[in-house]
Amino acid sequence: MKTKYIFISLIFNLLAVSLWAQEPVKGIVKDENGEAIRKAEVSINGSEAFVTNKDGVFQMMLIGGEPKKIDIKYKGNSLTIKKIDYQKAKNQLLITVEAIGSGYVHGTVVYKNGKAAVGLRVSLEGNFGGKFTETSPKGDFHLELPKGITIGDLKGLVLNGSLIKTSELHLLREGNNGRVSIQLDVPEAPKEQEIPKETVTIPPAETKQVVHVVKYDENSNPVQGVKVAIDSFQYVTDTAGRFEAYWEAPKIKVIEDLEFKVDGFNIVKRFYDDRNNHMYLYVRSPEEAFNLQANTADTAMVDYAVHFHRVVNQLEMRKQLLIEKSVHIREDIEGITTDLEKKPLSAEQRKRLTEHLQKLQLKLLETDLAFEQVEEQTHFLIDKMESVIMEKDQALHEIQDEFKRDIIIFVAVTIALLALAIGFYLVARRIGKQKKELEIQRLEIAKQKDEIAFQKDDIERAYRDIQELSAIGQEITSTLDFKTLIRKVNKHISTLMGAGSFGVGILNERDNVLEFMEYVQNNETTNRVVPLNSAGRLSVWCVRNKKSIFINDLENEWQNYLADEDYKIENKPSSLIYLPLVIEEKVIGVITVQSYKKNAYKPIDLEILKTLESYIAIALYNAHIFEEIKDKNKNITDSIRYAQTIQEAILPTSRQINSHVADHFIIYRSKDIVSGDFYWYSCIKEDQKDKIFLATIDCTGHGVPGAFMSMVGNNLLNEIINQRKMLDISDIMNILDEGVKHALKQEDKVNDDGMDICFVVLEENEDGTRKISFSGARRPLYYIAQADGKLQRLKGDMKSVGGGVNKDFRFTKQEISLQKGDLIYLTTDGYISQHNLQKEKIGTERFFKTLEDNAPLGMAQQKKALDELLNYHSIGVEQRDDITVIGLRL
Repeated sequence: MKTKYIFISLIFNLLAVSLWAQEPVKGIVKDENGEAIRKAEVSINGSEAFVTNKDGVFQMMLIGGEPKKIDIKYKGNSLTIKKIDYQKAKNQLLITVEAIGSGYVHGTVVYKNGKAAVGLRVSLEGNFGGKFTETSPKGDFHLELPKGITIGDLKGLVLNGSLIKTSELHLLREGNNGRVSIQLDVPEAPKEQEIPKETVTIPPAETKQVVHVVKYDENSNPVQGVKVAIDSFQYVTDTAGRFEAYWEAPKIKVIEDLEFKVDGFNIVKRFYDDRNNHMYLYVRSPEEAFNLQANTADTAMVDYAVHFHRVVNQLEMRKQLLIEKSVHIREDIEGITTDLEKKPLSAEQRKRLTEHLQKLQLKLLETDLAFEQVEEQTHFLIDKMESVIMEKDQALHEIQDEFKRDIIIFVAVTIALLALAIGFYLVARRIGKQKKELEIQRLEIAKQKDEIAFQKDDIERAYRDIQELSAIGQEITSTLDFKTLIRKVNKHISTLMGAGSFGVGILNERDNVLEFMEYVQNNETTNRVVPLNSAGRLSVWCVRNKKSIFINDLENEWQNYLADEDYKIENKPSSLIYLPLVIEEKVIGVITVQSYKKNAYKPIDLEILKTLESYIAIALYNAHIFEEIKDKNKNITDSIRYAQTIQEAILPTSRQINSHVADHFIIYRSKDIVSGDFYWYSCIKEDQKDKIFLATIDCTGHGVPGAFMSMVGNNLLNEIINQRKMLDISDIMNILDEGVKHALKQEDKVNDDGMDICFVVLEENEDGTRKISFSGARRPLYYIAQADGKLQRLKGDMKSVGGGVNKDFRFTKQEISLQKGDLIYLTTDGYISQHNLQKEKIGTERFFKTLEDNAPLGMAQQKKALDELLNYHSIGVEQRDDITVIGLRL
């Protein structure tokens, strides 16, 4: 047991040292054409292979300084490395390889309402080789083309059993690669229904099998670069003596019955590890004679090697999983950091939240690096154990040889002393003495073997504990909901400790109490509150002194912590542990396990609970910070939504516009909750005639800054037209220009913000035609005359309202006459500049064509056509800018 405790303590110390010893290296593998190589196996300085993701990226801990030897395999074949660029300062490794030659097709599948279609099976038409994939949580998929197949050979895709032809895919070619966007006709994911088997063709399931080829000698060295035949398939082992094969699931059940052949070697032993789907082949050269009796020690050594390989493989898989999760969490942290930069927080709030995120990032890095050191220490201990076993087996060989020699001597002396009774007696005594000595030596060797087996069990248990604690730590530190966190902690404490009572108490400084939420006692859950002014409570002592409590006999040990002579122990547990939860030297609570049995806990239990304590403290701290951020985001969002209500109140209603222009439509979409776009309307009587003023205004920025600008513009237009009765459109634009500059103090060069405006005044001529007066600030006016049905454009002045100190500039006015029934359109630039997944804008040409094609229709139908074009074009992407489009039929 003492050896086990020393090993556990050594592991934790090595973890602490390793935090500052290494940093993760980000690797990127691309070919000569700049294409990312996905699912490539990268081995550096003889390490286990790391697999690249869809962007050609992998992460690893670079041990041994510079990357001296790099091997890359893709689908079992080695890739030729063209260039290696190791940027040590950035911890980044760029690897360029020779182009593979095959292409791929990738894309996105969404439902009609724009939601990602998750978990749909996608394959190539014709099902080349049974290859398929499933759409990701974002609706993405990636399928590689088979060797010799180009993107031009693609006939279509099979989506959940339904064929979609290439002509229906809107395929965008990129060299020998293809990109598609698929929108399903259903509004959202359908409920799962049982599908008759005869109507669905499912490609055969494939299972990965890892095979190791190892020399059958005292070192168990891997055999690299050797050909291995399995039935009708051939493979080549890598530097680690292994390769990956894929078989259909039914064949896995009889894997041990498959025929294996290793080129240049005889297979002398096979072992199948069904837990990890690993097959071990132990081989010898044909010229090496193999005698089972003479190689008993070798057999034992190989049996140990099987278990050692299993431990190493499990450790490597856990490391790969940990690195992948770390990448995702870092991306989430970067996303939160970027989002914080956009929020209007005070300097103190921004500083405090940024410090919290940095500390969280540091804790994440500590978790990544800790596992790497554990792996190195495990390899060291396994090598040491192999050395000890070899020494003991060699000693056993020597003793057996000596015993054989003594037997020969005994027989010879017995024959020689048949005639001499005295001589026989002396020889017999000598042989008897030697037998006793051999027996003593044999017992000593057996004892040493027992000790080695005991140490092996301790190492395996310690490894399992570390592995389980690492998984638990990842689970609870990623939990941000407080109640869910407490439930997970209680579940894992029950599993690891077998405690009768356990719970986590949180320090409530406002009420000066410890709050135990969902405290578990005898399989019942309760909530407890412990006042901090209770001097006779062990939990209070733990918090006040910031020290742990370890008791296995409460009746005789409580005096070590409490001086209260009236302390009562009736109906209290006999064994208990209290640990303070500490973050940055500040106690935030306690964790406790308790049992009614004496001597229920061992020092290893205290070490396990200490490890859990650090994870729990971090998780509680993260949950607290998350709640703070969530509350602040809610407050900010509520304020902005109230601002939205105010902004919408200043916009003219459709009823107001209907009183003078009955046939019209308005498309008004804000990018964020509030908008930097707004539209303005007024009707003024002059000489008993109505003059209708209508404008669409695009303020600098969007969201809250743009909304403030829209309020400034709305107030100025009300003052100029409705109060001061300025009716000439060019005068209005020039006065508005001066008003914006004055309101924003742009004479002092405080800022260059401004407004782009499409402004019209509608009047009826005596002959029944309509007079249109137009002035534009970086925005045009579009109109369609019924006579020819062609869309025409009046260009505005190439200057924004405000945004400069050019006092000599004057906005101009243009006038046209249109017939009753003709159309005019006022817009901001948001509609035309909206892009799709391929970064393509709707553009002026498509906008013009949509207006011309739908000009004969009513204004409601025109609005529907424009909405449908915008919705289809925006599938899978966010709105880029605020959008305003107004159409009028005169």
